[in-house]
Parts: sequence; C-alpha cells; structure tokens
Amino acid sequence: CKGLAMLEVDRLRVKGRAEPITLYALIGDKEHARSEEFRLLDQAHGQMLESYRDRLWNEALLDIERCLTMADARTEAFYRIYQERIEDYRDNPPDENWDGVYTATSK
Repeated sequence: CKGLAMLEVDRLRVKGRAEPITLYALIGDKEHARSEEFRLLDQAHGQMLESYRDRLWNEALLDIERCLTMADARTEAFYRIYQERIEDYRDNPPDENWDGVYTATSK
C-alpha cells in the first residue's frame, strides 16, 4: 500500500490479545496521496490522534471539527465515532495506565 492515501484509524486491542494492532483506512490512490487536500487532512488527522492519545479532550474535539471540514462521507462517520468516545471519556475517564489504545470488549 506504499504511496497510497491512508489514514490511521485506530490502535485496537482485540479480545484475547495483549498487543494492540494498528488499523488504517484507504482514502485514495497515489495521486490523491500527493494532493494538497489529502496532505492537509493527514496533518489535521495526525494532530487529532495525538491530542486524543494525550487525553487532551477539548483539543481533540477541535481537531475533529477541523478534520470534518475536509472529510467526505466515509471519513465523517469515523470522526463522529471519536467524538462519541471523547464524550464518554470525559464522563468516564480511562484509568491512569491507559495507553491510548481502544480495547474491544467483544468479537
């Protein structure tokens, strides 16, 4: 997939496994990967993941809003999931040892 327009979706720990896996979404072809449009989304997306993993919920939500201005229908749903997670983490903060990895509780 080298050179294709891809975004990291999540780091996920699946039920029964200790080590997380990193998931990516294919956004476009090599031409799209070189576009200014994708470069800007990729940069904003990376900042959002960094804010999220650092528990900077307000900043992550602002980053999501910026990403949504560049998102298409496919990626918009992804950002809505992160908004929901953040709202849940605000009410129910992850424990001190949280490593930014989402843990699936069912298969």
